[in-house]
Amino acid sequence: QGPMLPGCRNVSATDATEEFTVGSYLPTYGSVWQEGIVLPDPPVFCRSYPVMESDVTAGVLAVFDEVLRPLGYDFAFDESRGLLQTDYVVQEHEMARWRDRFTVTIVALESHRTVVSVQREVEIMRKHGSTRPAYYPGVSVGRNEAWILNAVGRQLGAE
Repeated sequence: QGPMLPGCRNVSATDATEEFTVGSYLPTYGSVWQEGIVLPDPPVFCRSYPVMESDVTAGVLAVFDEVLRPLGYDFAFDESRGLLQTDYVVQEHEMARWRDRFTVTIVALESHRTVVSVQREVEIMRKHGSTRPAYYPGVSVGRNEAWILNAVGRQLGAE
């Protein structure tokens, strides 16, 4: 499990999130009311793994290659910074249209302890007094971020 990590929402190894959700933008209730208002930065969700950084990096890349890329989340990975970022993916259902993207950082704490941080930016489209649609920030509840961290744990055999 590892120590609690400051500055993020720690996701436990016992978290039960087993599906990556598509078809819903998963905002917090409060962000729906605050669309268009300047919101704080998206929350960061983290987990530490008792594994070397190179193995964790391979696990993260496998999750994104095998699951997220087929869903449209193309990504770039900067190995020197341990930074992965996806392109925005536009999704919609009958009530809304939104776009989201993920930023993942991988940082070694010790030789055999590595932290993965996942942040999801979600923007919701509303027509706001004009014919031009605009995207307004929302705040993710963390479900898909937790799923990514769980999937990395499964890749590493750390679940």
